[in-house]
Amino acid sequence: MLQYLKPGGKLFTMHSPIWSAFDGHHLPIGIPDRFNKQQADQSYIFKPWGHLLQGRSQTYIDISNRFDNAFAEEIIYNTYNSNHINRYFSEDYFTTFTHSDFNILEYQITFPKNPSPELQSALELKFVGYKQFSNNGIYAILEKPTSNLSSTIIIF
Repeated sequence: MLQYLKPGGKLFTMHSPIWSAFDGHHLPIGIPDRFNKQQADQSYIFKPWGHLLQGRSQTYIDISNRFDNAFAEEIIYNTYNSNHINRYFSEDYFTTFTHSDFNILEYQITFPKNPSPELQSALELKFVGYKQFSNNGIYAILEKPTSNLSSTIIIF
C-alpha cells in the first residue's frame, strides 16, 4: 500500500473482528437450517474467546455433540485452517504498523468487550506475551512519510 500512496498520502484501515477478540473466529457460516435456530447467532457456536481457549479436538467434540460431525468439520476448517482470516492478535497489528515505513497518525482499539478476570488470566496464560483481548477491532490512520524522517503519533 505504501508504494501506491504519494508522499504525505494517508491510509485509513479498520480490522474487525480480529482473532484475539471474543468473536475472532470470524465464521462466515451460520447454523444450518437442519438445526434448532433459537439461538442462531454465531456466538452460540463458540462461547466468547472459545476459539482461542479450546483446541481443535475439543472444538470438534463440542460442536459434533451439539450439532453433527459434518457441521463440526466445517467449523474446524473455517476457524483454524481457512485462509479467509489472518489470525493476528491485537498486538500483532500494532507491531506490523510500527515496523512498517508508515507513520502512525492514529491508532485505536475498537468495539471493546472485556473478558472476565478469569478469562483474561486464562488467555494470557495460553498466549504468553499477549494481553489485549478486550477489543474487537483496530482502527488506524497511517501516512506515507514525506521524507526519510518519520514520526509516530499514537492515540489509544
